[in-house]
Amino acid sequence: MISIGTRAHGASRRRPLNGLDVDIHKSEWMQSTEVVDGRAPTVSLIEQVPDSTLCTHFHRQNQFQ
Repeated sequence: MISIGTRAHGASRRRPLNGLDVDIHKSEWMQSTEVVDGRAPTVSLIEQVPDSTLCTHFHRQNQFQ
C-alpha cells in the first residue's frame, strides 16, 4: 500500500483538541482508505505549547513517535 500526505492536506485538517487542560492542535497529514482489523495507517502532527504535559494515555495501534 502506498499513501501520500502533504503539508497542504495537514493544514486543511488542523483543529484544536478540546476537553484537555492543555492548548493542543492536531493536523492529519495523511489518512489511508485501506482498513485492516478496524484500523488504518495515519500520520498526524500534534502541536502543544512549550512546557505543557499530557496525562498518560494509550492508543490501540502501533506507533512511531
